[in-house]
Amino acid sequence: MRRHAPRSDVQPASVGRRTLFRPWCRAREHVVENEGSERRKRCLMGAAEDIQAEIARIADEFSGEISVAATNLRTGEHVEFNSREAFPASSVIKVPILVTLFHRAERGAVHLDRRLTMHEEDRVPGSGVLKLLSGGLTLTVADAAALMIAVSDNTAANLVIDQLGGIAEVNRAMTELGLHSIRLKNRLDFDVIGRDIAHLGVASTNDLDTLAQAIAHRTAFSPAVSEACEKLLSQQQYLDQVLRYVSVAPYAEELRIVQPVVSASKTGFYPGVRNDMGIVRFRGTGFTYAACTRGSDDTLFAPEDEGEVTNGRIGHLLLRHWWPEDAGPAPVADSPYLRRGGGSMRSST
Repeated sequence: MRRHAPRSDVQPASVGRRTLFRPWCRAREHVVENEGSERRKRCLMGAAEDIQAEIARIADEFSGEISVAATNLRTGEHVEFNSREAFPASSVIKVPILVTLFHRAERGAVHLDRRLTMHEEDRVPGSGVLKLLSGGLTLTVADAAALMIAVSDNTAANLVIDQLGGIAEVNRAMTELGLHSIRLKNRLDFDVIGRDIAHLGVASTNDLDTLAQAIAHRTAFSPAVSEACEKLLSQQQYLDQVLRYVSVAPYAEELRIVQPVVSASKTGFYPGVRNDMGIVRFRGTGFTYAACTRGSDDTLFAPEDEGEVTNGRIGHLLLRHWWPEDAGPAPVADSPYLRRGGGSMRSST
């Protein structure tokens, strides 16, 4: 059962919500008049209550706590559930690091083509590939950023943080954007982090979603910074959380596959914690999202991890909620987890 009764709400982005761009939402009558969609002709509050009830049901079935925030890129409709509380950010904190890097590069404070040397002592455990390679390897700052995002490389993340001049620069950048809950606390040092991944960094899903909106609307410092961030986030290879039941492929461009949905995202994981934030685009619209879980009884790393499946159910719900009716069936996968009406969602392994 849910451990407390978190706030759940669905509202236009301009109501009670900080934004980094001029609100895109319109009056309900104008939306209904111009959408031409049977779904949009329903009462907005009725639709809000539907998705609110679904998210609450998913939260009730989760063994820990969940937090969700998502925003329609065209209408500004905003969905949130327990979204104002800071959760452990895990590797999702690498998105603020990336935004800070491109912002400082645009200002000339960091040079992306500068060559770095990874020393033996730079290697840290956890996700990534640099920990497997020999010391003395050279790579550019841009290379390190690509590894930090595409394969969530922890060693690469530390190299980037060092080029920024430390964690304070990331927090300063987030403060400048008005995202006060997003805080990087330490480098990727598990001797310091220990068993509490919140010692790495924390964030509310509300602020993570706002950051994703800024990237999507090209207002994260500048259009160039925003575009560079989304391009790199589109190369992220771990699509096993919010996007796990959505028809997206990390290698679609190389395989020349035309997809109805494209994404740019970043996941994070730790025992009992699963996080994801990103941008989903389709047919000239789409949505941003952030979903975090903590306190799960499932602390394994099995393919059907409870947190990953739970975030996947959230993603499935959001895509179906905002998919245009005139576009045909929503491009989602089927799963027994999506057909369950209740009970534990925990991994059976």
